[in-house]
Amino acid sequence: MAHHKIKITGSIPNRKHPNLSTLSLSDMGRTHVKAGDTVTWITDVKEITSILIKDDNSSDLFHPDPAPVSPAKKDSAWSGKIKEGVKSGSEFYTICWSQGGETYCYDPVIQVNS
Repeated sequence: MAHHKIKITGSIPNRKHPNLSTLSLSDMGRTHVKAGDTVTWITDVKEITSILIKDDNSSDLFHPDPAPVSPAKKDSAWSGKIKEGVKSGSEFYTICWSQGGETYCYDPVIQVNS
């Protein structure tokens, strides 16, 4: 099983249209995985005060769901495992983050290859 590390290298919040906000990710927002792989997101962006990674409810891509690597530092690294038996295809997940007292979300893609 592979371990994929994704660095969050920057954020582009859009206060007027929060749904148009984006994150700069080391994988350019598209990760290629297989069932059983682990994905870890790491951020060094000081302006981000917290992050939350959510599985798209319809895909059930992660098992267990992504969670902070260190509960005491939930804003620096999160990790999740791709569910065994997940079907091939593209799946969306959501990264939400807080910055400047506002919350923004971005929907990168995970490409599952069997």
